[in-house]
Amino acid sequence: MSCLLGCGYFEEVGGFGAREYRNNAFSDILKRDHPSSMADAVGFVGDEGFRAASRLLDSAKIRKDENGQVVKSLPAVNLAFGFQEPIFEWMSKPEEAWRGQRLGKAMQQLHRMSNGNVGIDYPWSTLTSPIIDVGGGIGSLELALLEDQRNIHLKFVIFDIPNTTENAAKLWSTQSTSMLSRVSFMAGDFLAPIPSDTNIPKGQPTYVVRHVLHDWTDDEVVTILSNVRNAMATNSLLLICDMLLQANSSRFVRATSMQLLALNNGITRTEGDMIHLLEKAGFSVRKVHKMRAVDSIIEAVIT
Repeated sequence: MSCLLGCGYFEEVGGFGAREYRNNAFSDILKRDHPSSMADAVGFVGDEGFRAASRLLDSAKIRKDENGQVVKSLPAVNLAFGFQEPIFEWMSKPEEAWRGQRLGKAMQQLHRMSNGNVGIDYPWSTLTSPIIDVGGGIGSLELALLEDQRNIHLKFVIFDIPNTTENAAKLWSTQSTSMLSRVSFMAGDFLAPIPSDTNIPKGQPTYVVRHVLHDWTDDEVVTILSNVRNAMATNSLLLICDMLLQANSSRFVRATSMQLLALNNGITRTEGDMIHLLEKAGFSVRKVHKMRAVDSIIEAVIT
């Protein structure tokens, strides 16, 4: 508690040495019933996040097989928890499902904290529906956008792996009927090796890939983008909404990049990096929107 006091959390009742504590404005948000709760975000970062970070050096070591060939290293989180599959598959197992549920809520809380102006700084209301949110998680973007009356005419399809769409549907079942009527869910796999097996809805006017690509390697990103391109119509619009590393990027952005590396060998890319991958997947960039939030939005169309 003394350490937390030094960081600005909690207050000591009765003065120094009393060892009786109460919440203050900072510690209040650690409560689950607080309207701006960060409880799941803190739980996720303090558990999977820190344990994964402790194995970053081990993950970075070059390993070779018996033939002297370099072996691809597992992400640090795999070493920390002792599993082989990607973290999202691990979290979809019944015994680890609580982690996946916490992750979904943590992402919603972190997005709210770092991207409060995304709904204002981009003209979402001008987009044509339905909007396919590829890798949309539990629908954090939709929850934020549909609270704005300017966007109430929009309709969304949240596309993600089955376990995630099930969690999303449960969360949305508590929303108002009017909001629930604007959202539907589709399960699939945007990394399926055969594009027709992804189950990404085809031929829709607008596709969004938000906070997804930073979780994957360059080759995997090209696969994801190519699969999205295969689902799009020739006149569809693609929006990439993600953090882009810049010369003046904040400590939060840089620390997040390290967290992505630890969890999934991910990375926060520069604008040039992202444009290169889009072009490699058959897109041309129409415009890059810089926003007050940490995210940028890249508009792209099929070449």
